[in-house]
Amino acid sequence: MSKSPIVFHAASIATQSKKDRIPGLGRGPGSKNLLQSSKHLCSLKLLQININGSTSSTARFKLDQCYGIYRADRQNKSGGGLMFLIRDKKYQSINVSSNIIGNSNLEIQGIRINWRGKYLNILNIYQPLDLNKLPIDLQNHFLPSAIYLGDLNAKHFVWGSSSINSRGVNFLNMVDDKSFMFLNDEFPTHYSHKYNSKEALIVTIAIPDLSQACNWKVLENIGSDHPSILFEPNKRQTTYKISNRRWNFERANWQAYTDRAEILYVRNLSLIT
Repeated sequence: MSKSPIVFHAASIATQSKKDRIPGLGRGPGSKNLLQSSKHLCSLKLLQININGSTSSTARFKLDQCYGIYRADRQNKSGGGLMFLIRDKKYQSINVSSNIIGNSNLEIQGIRINWRGKYLNILNIYQPLDLNKLPIDLQNHFLPSAIYLGDLNAKHFVWGSSSINSRGVNFLNMVDDKSFMFLNDEFPTHYSHKYNSKEALIVTIAIPDLSQACNWKVLENIGSDHPSILFEPNKRQTTYKISNRRWNFERANWQAYTDRAEILYVRNLSLIT
């Protein structure tokens, strides 16, 4: 009769039932519960930032070390694209209907997270400066409990632009029809070094419940023509940070382990011979 190899592991020996557990051998990770967790208040911070070169292999490697990355690269085009960098938060991707994009150059991606017991939809949008209008079906994707942020190259006095264009009027009507609110405080969100001008192009809109209880501000410029923008709801949620228990092999009773391993080896050997 063939004999299967028996592999012992120091950790596996220490996970025997209580009656077989040897004093001083040590215990492994137990079941995770609130007694092993630290309770703390967690805030939600959304940072809108333009990063040139973020699609390079070096930049992607560095970002991978700190964040979960959800990307929407441009199809059949060079450069650009959208990206969510997510840290310490579970999320679901939102399927965006191709009908919304249509024949325009609109780029859109979305994620859904659980915040304060409810789903919160966060959508990132961009449309370059061209002659195309915003897709009419875009307003059908104004989801309940949602935040929209991005650059549509839409201009209107409402969010601080120096002029008005047709895309700005179109977008304002969509926002009003869906009862969303602008969070912009008329501060410039784009700087043209070539023309030495500034403009409010990046917009953030949200449902009234969120927009009336949050902080929105333009951060210090880090070299891009689009300064970073921080969106942060005032309310926080309680979370439990579970600490992972680890094996401490330095404190293990290796003599007890050796004796126990020999006993189990002989016992198992007698069963298969």
